[in-house]
Amino acid sequence: MSNVPNVNFNKIPNNGVQFNQKQYYEDNFDKINDELVSNVNAQLNDTAQRIDNIITTPVPTGEAVAQEIIDARDPGKSIGATIRDRDKKNADKIESASIANSVYPLHIPTYDNGNQAIHPKVIDMGAAWNGWRYWMAYTPYTGGNDLYENPCIAVSNDLIRWQAPTGLTNPLQAVPNPNNGWHYSDTHLLYRTDLNRLEIWYRYNKNGVEEKIYRQTSLNGVTWSEKELALDYGTGTTEMCYSPAVIFENGKYRMWYVGIDLKLWHMESADGLTWTNKTSRHVPFEGDYRLWHIDIEKTELGYEALWNGYPYGQTEKRILFYAKSTDGLVFDVAKPIIKPSANSKAWDNSQIYRSSLLKVNGNYYVFYSALGINPLTGTNIWGTGLASGIDPINLKGYDNVLGQGDVDLKYISSIIRAFLQKPYLFDAVLQTDLHGGARFITDLYGIKGRTTHPLIIQPQNGQLLQLNYNNTGDIYFYKGINADVRYANGEFEFLSGGKGFILKSNAGTRYRITVNNLGEIVATPIV
Repeated sequence: MSNVPNVNFNKIPNNGVQFNQKQYYEDNFDKINDELVSNVNAQLNDTAQRIDNIITTPVPTGEAVAQEIIDARDPGKSIGATIRDRDKKNADKIESASIANSVYPLHIPTYDNGNQAIHPKVIDMGAAWNGWRYWMAYTPYTGGNDLYENPCIAVSNDLIRWQAPTGLTNPLQAVPNPNNGWHYSDTHLLYRTDLNRLEIWYRYNKNGVEEKIYRQTSLNGVTWSEKELALDYGTGTTEMCYSPAVIFENGKYRMWYVGIDLKLWHMESADGLTWTNKTSRHVPFEGDYRLWHIDIEKTELGYEALWNGYPYGQTEKRILFYAKSTDGLVFDVAKPIIKPSANSKAWDNSQIYRSSLLKVNGNYYVFYSALGINPLTGTNIWGTGLASGIDPINLKGYDNVLGQGDVDLKYISSIIRAFLQKPYLFDAVLQTDLHGGARFITDLYGIKGRTTHPLIIQPQNGQLLQLNYNNTGDIYFYKGINADVRYANGEFEFLSGGKGFILKSNAGTRYRITVNNLGEIVATPIV
């Protein structure tokens, strides 16, 4: 990933490290203590002798706390060992979980404000092209509504933070008549290096009536041509053209799509409008699956593909497969790489859908769309996740909570919660396992005689954030060298004059609540 800018993946295997799925989930189970232990466990061997020799030490209060600290220092009875023993009882959950699933969907803003983007196709321009290195074609699909399923463009420079390019208003096309049952879907994106031109391809259909593929082109990603008809099966057709994947090589277009017979169809064209050499074949799966949606990329290995497939007669159980070919016609047996999450509360707990394969400097980035079903309300929620790795069969799902910044915010949040819960277990040593050069300065164990116990977060390019706990039970929040907030006796105190809370009204207006020199409460709207 050395040439991919600012991508903040948490422990993605980009340096040849292969992950043991069960061990990974034992060390990273979604509990506060597990998150804490997974990041201090590596220190246990190096500090075992020091910990073993410190059996008694002043503690804040109570025999229970004293015993907890003693237990924490006993390598044979460490918190790490205790948590792992407990997690072994959840082996069924651990085995059924998949490290390839993205913990959170990417935030891809959509024109309908639902932010449920699917049908991704991401391409790498190799460098900034009109301000952006990575370009994505997608459609919204909020709540599974076909009328939102219109072709759109998003851009990014880090594969995580996406937006529409400045000057572009999505969608590129909207359904002309929302009452006639027609809709767009299945976007694809390619770049013609010879013409310095982006091309977006997408499907337009009404099942059993007409089936069409359209194309639009752009020299800057903002101003797009009128749509042109690239493929038309005519009126009254029973043909289908699911999920077109198109590349341009050796002076011609090659298009693959899934037909109504669920075979992989292939054809060629010099101009993208008139097609020849049309062939079809069944693709082999590891298991009895049927082909549904696809993506194909030309790489140094030949043609690498993602198949979205489902067991015969069970279309609601779609998963994602990987396959490759030397000629783009005969593919090897497809192997499963991403399945719906076994976590009933996960955003992708129902089925995996159309996905996009991106390969950069030997690393695979799989943008997969998926459906989640809220177990309480039964509501459908669609989205696009991201998994990455040096091996497409062993991917690691993206798990940054917000997808931006120099540090893994999910990890920071877990550490802070643990610190606030049991600050007496912390003290100062160096840890350097955060991303973008960020680090924590903390430890699981107290040092004899200390009166304060700090937790310091140091981003690569930012001020120190420090939480400091003293023996009277007060907690101070610092940014830089001075404390901003003190928490004591169940109350927060702002230590800098003029500071206050920021609250949002039901109407969405943000207010800063402060107190003036007369002791009056002042609410100032924030513009």
